[in-house]
Amino acid sequence: LTWPWLTYRGSMMGCNANAVWSEVCRDINVGLGASAEGQIITGSPSLDGLDTAGDADVHAALGIEPHRRIVLMLGSHRPPVKSPADALFRAALEAFGNRDDLAFVHKPHPVEISQRSVLTMPEGVVTTTDQDLYLPLVRHAAVVLSPATSVVIPALAYRTPFVNSISPD
Repeated sequence: LTWPWLTYRGSMMGCNANAVWSEVCRDINVGLGASAEGQIITGSPSLDGLDTAGDADVHAALGIEPHRRIVLMLGSHRPPVKSPADALFRAALEAFGNRDDLAFVHKPHPVEISQRSVLTMPEGVVTTTDQDLYLPLVRHAAVVLSPATSVVIPALAYRTPFVNSISPD
């Protein structure tokens, strides 16, 4: 959506180009003053493949018993977002980690891995770095614990409840 008061602010980090999801997004940016040649259509890993993500058997792929509901913990690497997310994961594991009907799955952010800042998980938590399982996990999770920044659209598309670790303050 565009709003009458909206103007093009440029890209993040002072770049002169945008990676955009679609032609629609490109046209919105151009209509707000961005250069057409600076709008590169890349799609979105958070949206591409939404319709086929239900096909994967995440329980089998991760060796989780089929009766256990998945609590998906999606990590973050950005300092103001990482600490609250890690705190939420710890609190959830402390409160519910001993339940036999739940399987906690941790998917750290790739940058967390490269920076060696991944939260250490207790025994019994399944950790995966398989990006191909991202959307299927969001689709089949009973709940997602995550900063809402990148999971909000697929979670809403699948009607998967999520707990946003980013507090309003």
